[in-house]
Amino acid sequence: MYNHKPENYVYQFCLVSYGIENENSITKQEDIIYHYDTITAFIAAGCWKYNKGYVLIIPNEYYENIYKLPSLISSKIHDFEKNCISF
Repeated sequence: MYNHKPENYVYQFCLVSYGIENENSITKQEDIIYHYDTITAFIAAGCWKYNKGYVLIIPNEYYENIYKLPSLISSKIHDFEKNCISF
């Protein structure tokens, strides 16, 4: 499968999951509400006028697209989103 990722690309979500906060990251570490070995969940940095925020759930490793995302990680994301209402 073709890879769209340019060389030396800094993927914003990788910075979040690795705990890196610098001039390239718009999400702050205090925005993270859950971090586990395979997934991270955080409040989105950009908000809409009438929406105070929403939760993004990402894998901790980079995957080009959902077709390369392992089923185990996909199921962990789905399990967490079902329980996310408790946060």
